[in-house]
Amino acid sequence: MRNTFLLLSFLFVGCVGAIAQNKTLGVGVATPNTNAALHVESPTNNQGFIMPRLTSTQRLAMTLTPSDMGLMVYDITETSVFTWDGTAWSEAGDIAYPIADTISTLPPNGAALAIMYAGSDVGNFGVANFQNQNPNNGYSALFVNTNSNTNGASDMLISNPNNNNDVIGASTNGKGTAGRFTVNNTNNRFAAIYATTNGQMGLADSSAAVLGVTSTAFSAVTGKATGPNGSNGVTGLSNSSSAFSFAVYGNNTGGGVGGMFQIGNAGNTSNALEASTIGTGGAAKFKVTNAASTTTALWSETNSNQPLSAAVYGLNTGTGDAAGVFRINNASSIREALFAETNGSGATVRGLNTGTGNGAYFRKNGANSGSSAVWGDNFGNDGYAGIFQNISATNPTAALFAESVGPGASIWANKDTGESGPALDVTHQGTTGAAGLFTNMNAANTSPALSVSSGSPAAALFSQNTGSGNGFAALFQNTNASNTFPPVQIATNSNTANAMYVNHTGSAGNFVTYANNDVPAVRIGKDGVGYFNGGTQNSGADVAEMFDVEGIRNEYEPGDVLIISESTDRTVEKSNSPNSTKVAGVYATKPGVLLTEKSIEDKLDALVPMGVVGVIPTKVCLENGPIKRGDLLVTSSMKGHAMKAVSKNGDGMFPAGVIIGKALENFESGSSGLIKVLVNVK
Repeated sequence: MRNTFLLLSFLFVGCVGAIAQNKTLGVGVATPNTNAALHVESPTNNQGFIMPRLTSTQRLAMTLTPSDMGLMVYDITETSVFTWDGTAWSEAGDIAYPIADTISTLPPNGAALAIMYAGSDVGNFGVANFQNQNPNNGYSALFVNTNSNTNGASDMLISNPNNNNDVIGASTNGKGTAGRFTVNNTNNRFAAIYATTNGQMGLADSSAAVLGVTSTAFSAVTGKATGPNGSNGVTGLSNSSSAFSFAVYGNNTGGGVGGMFQIGNAGNTSNALEASTIGTGGAAKFKVTNAASTTTALWSETNSNQPLSAAVYGLNTGTGDAAGVFRINNASSIREALFAETNGSGATVRGLNTGTGNGAYFRKNGANSGSSAVWGDNFGNDGYAGIFQNISATNPTAALFAESVGPGASIWANKDTGESGPALDVTHQGTTGAAGLFTNMNAANTSPALSVSSGSPAAALFSQNTGSGNGFAALFQNTNASNTFPPVQIATNSNTANAMYVNHTGSAGNFVTYANNDVPAVRIGKDGVGYFNGGTQNSGADVAEMFDVEGIRNEYEPGDVLIISESTDRTVEKSNSPNSTKVAGVYATKPGVLLTEKSIEDKLDALVPMGVVGVIPTKVCLENGPIKRGDLLVTSSMKGHAMKAVSKNGDGMFPAGVIIGKALENFESGSSGLIKVLVNVK
């Protein structure tokens, strides 16, 4: 008994000695912390603290009041510590919502919230997982906001260079967008999303700053600008020097389009797509790599009815070649570099230049003779395949300038259809200058500057002047003094048609006037009378007149001596008696002047040209002896032949009207022959 009392006394003294003056109870510690009501230490550094242990049933059966706030127990059913907050149990580790805290200084790591995972486990989620499981909640699972002047609201980085995953992965099973980037500041001049890449993987889809892939009928990437006109919905920037790197790359492996640029504001005057470059390459390139493709590399369409609106508008403010270049690099291609089509009433192609250059310029370098630099095709029932018009009244240049330095024609117009209208219509409404100018600048070119051909009954060239001035309907001029070719050459292969037909429908004037240094020298009046200031020179040596003949026309031939018929008026026949006073002339071989009472439209096949004055080859015979130069000739008894005249009295007197003419050549042998005779019937 005495030993038991001594032990209890020792324990009491020890416990009391462990109680500080402020009544702090210390267990395993000589000097308890005065700020703690209970200070427990492990004497051997391998012990823990066990609080009261209850089952969930026991814990929940406790009768507690707000005054019991702070009571703690260990729930052996839930294997967790629970604390009574005055109204309900709270499990240790639970977070009270909403979480709202404001700090004035950053911790040493520089982040208000920093979570780092350093383990090696393989999991299905990232280091941080934010979820909103309420389908009726319209708020984000994570909202980040910053007032910083320099840094963004969040910076996400993958520091492992071998990581092939995305820095940001956004996906949705709902009907909204997987990601939305919005700029609410109207003064913000930056893009809603800024994507940049320094990669050069060699594949366009790997090195793109922004890559949109969709297998549906909707866009993979949609950019929307709600700021002032001119703001960009999507801006792509690439600093890569690789030929396979693009600032914006759209790739669609489905049935939709690769990219769509659209402005939904009817009052927006900006472009839906604008491409610019400060480099030496093109601002935009449209390419179809599928050889079986039946569509164009660029399809541009407009529904505007404004006069200056165009489906494609090319503008060059520099000194380059053209505002637009259309080129085919495939030598085997037979298609056009530019195909323009319109279903309206306007022109298919219109070239407008307000400077000093050309409104439209077309060049052909190929050797194929069947192709052309410009081809105008009109399949309609009306209108022109091409119009060249100069609407400035003071412009002295031509509306169309066609030039050829090769052996071909400068311009060629062809009309294959049976419809009316010209193959080429050139109209000039100005006060000066020509409606059309055709020039051949190659000195070695022997072809004409203008070649006109017609395979129809219509004229190959039709020129008309409907103005009230003194201009020409057509002007052909050769200004090169050393040029030996005529300004106009007219030829025909027809057996019946005229090589040239001149029709004068006016009330006065001439058919044609020829002038020497603007002084008229020859003119043919509308009445058919010709006037020649210097006289006329003909290749023929006689004057003849067309006469009907007795008998068969084919039995007459040049050189026949002809007499007046006794049976038919104004008809002649071959001579058949000597010294006939009815002798009229000789069948002319090549008359220099041919007279007739017939109209020029009447056929003369049944008539013969009888020469009455001039040098005419004449049939002669030796009936009165050899013929000497200067001998007078009369008709002989040989049909159609003449003989030397011999007077009956030897006095050289002959009856009136029997002399045909004088021989210009000797005829001394043979039964008959043909000599030149100066015909002058007396």
